[in-house]
Amino acid sequence: MKKLVTFIITSLLTCGLTSCSTKDSQQSVPDISTSEVSLSTTSANEPSISIETSDESLQNPLKAYNDVLQNKAKFNTTFYAEDATKTLFLNQLLSNGSETFKILNFSVLDMDGDETPEVVVQYCLSADSPYPDYVEVLHYNNGTMYGYNFSYRGLYGLKDDGTFCWSNGSDDNGCAKLRFTSNAYEYDNMGFTKPDVSTSYFVNNQPVNKNEYNDFIDNQNNKKDVTWLDFTDENIHNQLSAN
Repeated sequence: MKKLVTFIITSLLTCGLTSCSTKDSQQSVPDISTSEVSLSTTSANEPSISIETSDESLQNPLKAYNDVLQNKAKFNTTFYAEDATKTLFLNQLLSNGSETFKILNFSVLDMDGDETPEVVVQYCLSADSPYPDYVEVLHYNNGTMYGYNFSYRGLYGLKDDGTFCWSNGSDDNGCAKLRFTSNAYEYDNMGFTKPDVSTSYFVNNQPVNKNEYNDFIDNQNNKKDVTWLDFTDENIHNQLSAN
């Protein structure tokens, strides 16, 4: 009988510990720190930043974007060099300890061809700098807003058709579009270089020579640039009016 009681107590303790462990794992927060661009033809996705919006915003992407840009809705984000997730308004994202960022401009365009626009925000560290340090892409999907954060080298030279360039160095760069999934994204590379024993060049996932790759880059550079707008209430209203 003593052995039976000991077995029952041990079993109950084991089940209790298992239950607690499962609950903790379900509540864990994913790491959403910024990562470098992958060498693969479709780079690893940046972790998503879930946006909190009002009920009205859930039915209207433009309203949802407007609420975020006007600091009427919070979102969960991680500062560039941290691991912890924080729920913030957009203006709180610009204050990180002793560092203060400012928004330079924004643009509204359909980056993935699904007829629902994205909003791209460029911001910088120095108040006097005309050049961005970071880029935030806001993406609306099925009633939820997501944000994805890039260093400027991860998404620059944005064109009107949603294509852009990225670079990890002179022999490690390319041009791509973003392919969004339910809560993440991938780089859909149109052309890129990959450092190897000798530098390799690829266009549409096919190897090409250096001249052919340079022609591809020239064609990309000649595309129409996206329109960047000053980050003002008037421009936000004109671009993102719910009506």
